[in-house]
Amino acid sequence: MASNTFLAGDLGGTKTLLSIYGQSEEGLQPLFSQRFASGEWPSLEAMLERFLEEVPSSLPRPDTSCIAVAGPVRDGEAKLTNLPREISEHALCETNG
Repeated sequence: MASNTFLAGDLGGTKTLLSIYGQSEEGLQPLFSQRFASGEWPSLEAMLERFLEEVPSSLPRPDTSCIAVAGPVRDGEAKLTNLPREISEHALCETNG
């Protein structure tokens, strides 16, 4: 099993993809993924909390994360172009599921 895990995400106006990857000698391997309808959730934090609750307990918690967003990012704040919401780096760091 991978000792280091990473959370990767792609937040778009229609869908959000969240995945856990593990690092092995062969490189990064997908371990767990989910797709969310972005407009059905009040925030990215809510999606992340649900996602992290559903990650199998056999997988270690992610060490690091990177989430791509559809919109400009400045000073740790993102304004989405296809959803009426903003995302804060600080708020995401507080999300722990």
